[in-house]
Amino acid sequence: MTQAQLRAPDVQPASLEANADKGHEIISALNIVTDRMVDDVTAAFAAMGLTVAVTPERSETIRFGEWRSALSPMCAIAVCRMPPLKGQILISVPPALVGRLTDIFFGGDGDSAADRAAFTATEQRVFLRLADLLADAHSRAWPGPASPEIAAVETVRNNLRMARDGDPAILQSLTLQRGKTLLGRIDFVHAAPQLRGMFGTEEGGVNEPASPAWRQQLQSAMLNVHLPVRSVIARPEISLETLFRLSPGDIIPIILPPTVPVIASGRVLARGSIGEANGRAAIRIEQLEERK
Repeated sequence: MTQAQLRAPDVQPASLEANADKGHEIISALNIVTDRMVDDVTAAFAAMGLTVAVTPERSETIRFGEWRSALSPMCAIAVCRMPPLKGQILISVPPALVGRLTDIFFGGDGDSAADRAAFTATEQRVFLRLADLLADAHSRAWPGPASPEIAAVETVRNNLRMARDGDPAILQSLTLQRGKTLLGRIDFVHAAPQLRGMFGTEEGGVNEPASPAWRQQLQSAMLNVHLPVRSVIARPEISLETLFRLSPGDIIPIILPPTVPVIASGRVLARGSIGEANGRAAIRIEQLEERK
C-alpha cells in the first residue's frame, strides 16, 4: 500500500481520537507547527548542499501499522525525544534522499538516487546529521522551550515499535521537490495518546500530561497566529469573446449581493453586509456560520 493510498477519502483527520473536538484541536495545532517548520527545513537542506522547495501537508490521523507498512523495507527513520513532549517522535526521510545528500557530500550534483540494500557507514552519518537538523527545526516550531535529542536511528521497517499496529498515530508531513523532481516526503510521526495527554484528554492516566504551562504556551501561540481573511463581493461572468476585447476604461457590471462571505483558511466563518467604517470599506458581521 502506498502513502497516496493511505490518504484515501476514508482516512479522516482526527477520526481516531477519543474526543472529536480535542482531536481537531490537536490537528490544528500540528498544522501550525508544520507551517512554521518550512523555512528551517529548507535551510537545513541548504546547509547540506541541496536546494529544495518544501511544502507543508495537512496533519492527519492514521493507524501506525498502515503507516509503517507503506514504508520501503529499508527506511531512514530517526527516533527523537523532545521534552516536555511525552514519548517519541519518529522522523522519516525517503532513503533515496540520503543517497542524494551523500553524493553532494562527495562533490556530486545530488542527482544520484540509486536503490540500495543497506546504507553505508557514510550514509548513516549523513542521515544522522540531517536528522539532527530536522529535529532542531521541529523543536523551534513548537511554542516554549524544547530539547530535541536523537535517541536512535532505524533503517529496518519491521523494527519500529513506537506503537502497536492498530494504534492511532498522527502525521505531520513536508513534501520536498527539486525543480521538477519530486524527492518524496518527510514524516514526523506522533503516537496519538501522547498528544492527547499533552492536551489533557488522555484517559486512565497511562501517559502523564505535559505541564499546564506547556499547554498554555501552545494554546496562546495558536490564538496569536494571524490568518488572512478575505471576502468575495461578486463573481461576474463574461464571454471569452468579450474577455479578449477588454481594454482600459471598459466597465464590467456587477450586482452586489445582500451579504458577502467572510473566509479564512478556505472556510466561510461568517456572512456580512458591505458598508463603511472610519472612511474605509468594511463588512458588518450579520451571521456566524455553524462550526463543524
